[in-house]
Amino acid sequence: MDHLPGLGWWERLHRAGAMETEAIMPASPTKSATILKLLGRPKGASIAQLQKATDWQAHSIRAALTGLRKKGHEIERSGKDGKGATVYRMAKGA
Repeated sequence: MDHLPGLGWWERLHRAGAMETEAIMPASPTKSATILKLLGRPKGASIAQLQKATDWQAHSIRAALTGLRKKGHEIERSGKDGKGATVYRMAKGA
C-alpha cells in the first residue's frame, strides 16, 4: 500500500479498498454462537460434542457455559447420552 501523506491508517485502508473487501465477506460465527446452536438442538450436546465443534478443552467449555448462564441463557443438564456423558441443552422455556 502506498504511503499517503497526511492520512491516518484508517483513511489509507479505506482508500486502498480494504474496507470494501471486509464488507463483502460474512463474519464467521463465534464459538459462543456455535455452543448456543448445539445446545438449542432438541437432544442438546455433550461436553465432547462441544469440544469437537469449538476445538476447546473441557474446562474451557464449562467456563463458557458458566459465562452464557451469567448472560441470562438458561442452560440445563438434561441427563446422560448413550455413552454416559452428561448432556446440556437450552431450557424449554428459554
